[in-house]
Order: sequence, then structure tokens, then C-alpha cells
Amino acid sequence: MDRSIFVISEHTDGKISPITFDLAAFAEQIGRITQLPIEMVILGHDVDDIAGKIAESTGININILDIPGLNYYSREIYIRALANFFSLKKAALICVANTARGTDFAPGLAVRLNAANITAVQGISEHAGKLCFLRPADSGKRIAHICPMTDTAILNIQPGIFKALNHK
Repeated sequence: MDRSIFVISEHTDGKISPITFDLAAFAEQIGRITQLPIEMVILGHDVDDIAGKIAESTGININILDIPGLNYYSREIYIRALANFFSLKKAALICVANTARGTDFAPGLAVRLNAANITAVQGISEHAGKLCFLRPADSGKRIAHICPMTDTAILNIQPGIFKALNHK
């Protein structure tokens, strides 16, 4: 099974969060480096319209996890549903927003997937042929270059760092 880069979209009250498009831009940048395909995951109930708008705007394949009754964010449901989803899909990287929601469920998902979780990602670098991720350290005085040592890494991406995609 081929590995992919996955983006977990954010939406509230039927509206797509702008960070979703930032995440897509970040994934596209990594995809150019790694040549890995990109897919997006959207969780919720009756989210077909939102998924269609994201697909039209980004050109990325969307996986809908339609969960009856999931009209509002739930940490436990997100972790369980995503862990089940990723037991069937091979993820190299999972891109999540560095927002209250993303930082709430990403660590629990990382534990379930035996994955690294790198927060506050602001950039990409390479070190000794490995893809590394830049994040602030020492209260922002330094930039750490973190290279995950696991098969899967969950990356919490800082909002506004990567220019949002607008393919169409």
C-alpha cells in the first residue's frame, strides 16, 4: 500500500476554516519534495457540500468520514474515527492545524498510531537526506529542526505560515 500525505480539514457550522487551505498548501509543498500523493480527510455529518467546495478549490482528493450525529467537534470521536481510518490507509504525514482543535486531538491520535507529533510547525528543511520540520524553541529565540524517527508523523501547522491554495 502506497504512503500518502493526509490533511485533516477544519470546519465549523458549515463553514470551511481558512486553515484548511493553509494545510493544503503545506502538503503540496511537501508533496513536491517527496513525490507523495496528497489526500484530505473531513469528519462530520452531512459534509458533502463542504467537501465539494474544498475539492473544487484545491484539486485534492477528499475522504469523507460521515459520522451520524457529529455536528460539533468531539476529541474522542475524532481520535477513534481517524485511528480507524488510518488503520486502512498508510500515512507518511498527517497535517493538522495548530489550533485549539488540532492540538486537542493530535497527541491522542499520535499515541494510537505510534506516530510522532510535532507542534507549531513553521517550515521544512532537509538534514542528511531526511525531511525535517522547523518549529520555535526557547520561547521563540531559536528554531528547532525536528526529523521524525517514526513511519508516520502528525504535524500541527501554524496558521497563516503557508500561502493557501487556490487552483480554480
